[in-house]
Amino acid sequence: MTFDLSSDPLGYSIQEVLRIKDLWKQMEDRALFDGRSYVYLRRAFESSLSRYFRAISRMAKWIGGIYHSRVHVGSNSPELPFKVIESEKQNRAFDIIRVHLLESDAFSFSPGFLRKLQYDRFYDFEDESAFARATAAGNLRMDFSLNQYIKQYDQNIIALLYDPLRLCRIQDNEIRSGGETFALENYLETLFRSIWRELKEGRNIGTQRRILQREYLTKVTNTLLKPSAVVPDDSQAVLRYQIKTLEKGIGDYLKTSPQADLMTRAHLEDCLNLVSDALKAVYLRNTK
Repeated sequence: MTFDLSSDPLGYSIQEVLRIKDLWKQMEDRALFDGRSYVYLRRAFESSLSRYFRAISRMAKWIGGIYHSRVHVGSNSPELPFKVIESEKQNRAFDIIRVHLLESDAFSFSPGFLRKLQYDRFYDFEDESAFARATAAGNLRMDFSLNQYIKQYDQNIIALLYDPLRLCRIQDNEIRSGGETFALENYLETLFRSIWRELKEGRNIGTQRRILQREYLTKVTNTLLKPSAVVPDDSQAVLRYQIKTLEKGIGDYLKTSPQADLMTRAHLEDCLNLVSDALKAVYLRNTK
């Protein structure tokens, strides 16, 4: 697979994530000096974000993954064509994604750092057509929006984690692993609890977590309303159960958390409406 630059590709991806997080702590000292534009800090940071999310995306491939070997009958190799990736490696990849992408403190940068990410005002000379398109679309910004990056990559990772083929393969691997399994129910339940943990803890929900939760709802409701042919029936059953659990959890949170701030309450009210509409649509579809 491209960008796997090691005989231990999972270990390499994990090291890259940790190296980049360490680099963020040193980035100002390494990218800036007297007389230099802050533009270079922004370029370095944007490049590191791209590499960070690329490494995270590579790790998602280990979840529900299989090794493929081009062995043939009569060869001296004891291998069979397919081998389920060890559950320890799948759990390791999943834990890294959960801790370094889904947790509320995954992207914590000081306000001063974000205010230094200066726009390159010579961008139009480098790519005039791109500059013109951005201007015409009304989305040209001089400041840096971390939330836009978070939204883009949350969409990508949620799509990967809830990919129909991945869910199908995780379940299929349970009966062909021949040993300890990476169970579909545990996977979906851990994902659900990680994404909606504030409901249980009674805390306010920050901006980046609200982005993640909206992307989750968009993906899951679309899966339930327009299921792919390869989505396992068990996956749909678990997702419907979790959506119903979420409906109750949001309702309980709103009743018992008067200290919740306005954005948290508005966000959850909106999510509750979306969940209720989705459940009604699923019911109507199934009763036709």
